[in-house]
Amino acid sequence: MVDAEGVMAVGREVGVCLGPSEVRALTCHLEMVRGAGARLRVVADASPGILLHRHLADSLVAVPIIDDLMGDDDRTVVDVGSGGGFPGVVLAAVRPQWSVTLVESQGKRAGFLMSVAQRCRLSNITVVPERAEAGATLARFVTARAVAPLGELVPAIVPALRPGGYLVLWKGPGATGELEEAAAILRTHGLVLHARHRYRLPDESIGREITVLSSPRREENRVNCGKSDQGGGD
Repeated sequence: MVDAEGVMAVGREVGVCLGPSEVRALTCHLEMVRGAGARLRVVADASPGILLHRHLADSLVAVPIIDDLMGDDDRTVVDVGSGGGFPGVVLAAVRPQWSVTLVESQGKRAGFLMSVAQRCRLSNITVVPERAEAGATLARFVTARAVAPLGELVPAIVPALRPGGYLVLWKGPGATGELEEAAAILRTHGLVLHARHRYRLPDESIGREITVLSSPRREENRVNCGKSDQGGGD
């Protein structure tokens, strides 16, 4: 069983303060992953320790990163390949003022996420049972955790990104190599490296990273409406 104390402890370990309603929502989500989610294998290992110290902690690491970039006018997040809801459900639970869309192409997993949103009372979640390329929604932030290498991932998720937005991507020790190999693809899509946040999870020695890529705002074509000096007369 996942208890509230364990959830609160993980929040403290990664520097995210969790209130009672947030803890309830997260505990509800983790218990559903252990129940219906385990039958669907939305995660490989649904034991309480793994859920808390790997999946929950890893998802929470992004909260202060997105907080620093989030504006007041557009608090939209699209999580691509949501699976069991890491990080999408976690972000929605911790920041109820954000509008979070979970994109999951596998029908049964999408149905599971809909059940999580309903049972855990996360009214700021919308589930889209299709691929990101379909362009069903646009957001200021697009997140993806352990989905695919950058070269494959970027073309698939850029259609969900607003101009001026950010891709927030969970990567492992090979992040530098992925960035180098995907350099041409990033240029093609007008993306630039905004930041690299390196970290280690509690009780783990492996280095992890959240790579943030930014998309410049589109500049509207300006039309010169002034009258041209055509001259005339003798």
